[in-house]
Amino acid sequence: MIIAITSKNEEIFQYFDKNTEIILFEIENNMIKDKKIISINLEKYSEFDNFLALYNINILICGKIDGDKKNLLREKKIEIIPNVSGKVDEIIIKYLSGEKIGNIE
Repeated sequence: MIIAITSKNEEIFQYFDKNTEIILFEIENNMIKDKKIISINLEKYSEFDNFLALYNINILICGKIDGDKKNLLREKKIEIIPNVSGKVDEIIIKYLSGEKIGNIE
C-alpha cells in the first residue's frame, strides 16, 4: 500500500493546490517499508494525474483540498483523508496505529 502525504518541512502542508512536496510511504504488514520525498507542482492538473498513475497511490493524507482534485482521486479509487495537520512522521504513525486523523472520505 502507498500512502501519500502533502508536506513542507516535515509538516502536513495545508493547501493542497499550492503544495510542492509529497512524502510517499510504502506500507507492508502495517509497517513503513520505505519513505520517499517527491517534488511536484500540484497546480498543474496533468502533472497531478501523471503523479497518481506513476506512484500507484492508495491513500492521500492532506490539509485542505478542492473539489476537482477530490473528484479525480475518487475516480481513481484513492482514499482521501483531508483536514489533517501536524508532523508527517507523527501522523503516519497515528494512522497506522488506527487513531482517527482528519476526515476520511
